Amino acid sequence: MSDSTRDYIQMVHNQVAGSQWEHLPNRGSNLHAVRLLVNGVEQGRATATRRNTAKKIIAYAYLRGLGWVPRDEEMES
Repeated sequence: MSDSTRDYIQMVHNQVAGSQWEHLPNRGSNLHAVRLLVNGVEQGRATATRRNTAKKIIAYAYLRGLGWVPRDEEMES
């Protein structure tokens, strides 16, 4: 699987016990704020024009921090 097609959101769902997504109040008409909680502790948050984009950013950063996924140039930009 290439880095650009990797489903980081699904990886968090399948591999991280106690993970859950929380949708925060909108910060504007076109922005969605999301945060990742693991066992009730915030692990990251992001704001984007699409919820899935925000989730993907957080999931990638979390998994990368754990060393579970290789560097993805597309996600780093």
